[in-house]
Amino acid sequence: MGKLFSLLRVHQWYKNLLVFLPIVFGQQISNIPALEKTIFAFFSLCFASSAYYIINDIIDRKKDIHHPEAHKKYIAKGDVSVFAASVLMLVLLLLSFGIAYTISVQFIYFVIALFALAVVYSAWLKDEIFVDVIVISANFVLRAVSGAFVVITAGRPYIQVSPWLLICTFLLALFLAVGKRDSELIALGKNAGKYKKVLKYYTPQMTSAVLIVSTSALLISYLLYSFQSFNRMLMFTAPFAVYVIFRYLYLVYSGSKIPLSPGRFYKDGRLVIGALLWVVSVLYVIYAL
Repeated sequence: MGKLFSLLRVHQWYKNLLVFLPIVFGQQISNIPALEKTIFAFFSLCFASSAYYIINDIIDRKKDIHHPEAHKKYIAKGDVSVFAASVLMLVLLLLSFGIAYTISVQFIYFVIALFALAVVYSAWLKDEIFVDVIVISANFVLRAVSGAFVVITAGRPYIQVSPWLLICTFLLALFLAVGKRDSELIALGKNAGKYKKVLKYYTPQMTSAVLIVSTSALLISYLLYSFQSFNRMLMFTAPFAVYVIFRYLYLVYSGSKIPLSPGRFYKDGRLVIGALLWVVSVLYVIYAL
């Protein structure tokens, strides 16, 4: 049972916290009905994500044996059969769609779109250079936008999502994805192409260049957003944002294993402190000033 539960990759659910961005930045956190629906939306996305992870593990089970960490996956080792994993995937998918349907018809469209995009990515797009990281980034944006559709008023989402918020979400996801590719090239070395076909086309020089471009675009976008937002006091959160981004960039170039799995960011104390200060300062500006 424990092995089946591990297939869900609960430690990856943090990515779905993006669904809370609209309600937080839309100053609707005190809207209890909307908050409750957003919480249910979070779990709907989590179950859909876990279903996708299982499909991905099934597809990649023969390649995972070349990865220094992925070879430990239970499907790759044969500890969990493909049939059992497939049944679990279907159960999770039904739970996800069922919860989404109770939230709003529009929201279930987002869940379906996210899952479909993830499957297409796993089956094909992940082997296309640049397309792979762009699709990952688009997936993050869809998660963020979906949070605005948990409540529909007069046929429209109850919150108007700022274009700047979407741009920053896309660029942050792109920054993390490219950083992961760069770290994978270093960690996997000559075996990089055996684990991920797309890594045959990336080079350290290329990922470094794209990383610099995405970092610059992310910083500029966040600064513009903070200066042009409904509360210009957000500009005072910029130093924390800059530090967190630069600290993560340092981890990428220093050969840290954290960029290989961004969910392990908690292992770097300075990054955690910087992120907490950033989040707290943003919430303080939005709700107290």
